[in-house]
Amino acid sequence: MKKTLLFSSNIILHNCNILDIEKLELGNFDITMGLNSLYYLDPSQLIEVLNYISTITKKLVIECRIGTPFSSQSLNQRASVSYMIKALKTTGYYIEYVEKPKFHLRPLIIAST
Repeated sequence: MKKTLLFSSNIILHNCNILDIEKLELGNFDITMGLNSLYYLDPSQLIEVLNYISTITKKLVIECRIGTPFSSQSLNQRASVSYMIKALKTTGYYIEYVEKPKFHLRPLIIAST
């Protein structure tokens, strides 16, 4: 059975350090997602990246982590919803919605500038 796409997409994957995002000159986006990635940055790097992302997109979806899956307590804290919300608010984002389904370990935060 042949499948037909109803739309075309122009997806390019960049395998690089997220701290170099500004150098890529990616242009603007309707929505940007940070899935299981942003909490690996140290606090100052996170703020730097969030500030830049706010200049190229109006909406940001971030995936966090519930519990203590990491050996580093600092990383567990940075992966939390409360930590990420504080970082987003610090950089001028408005929290639109937090999706935390029961028994789901990776909640989503939807924020906008």
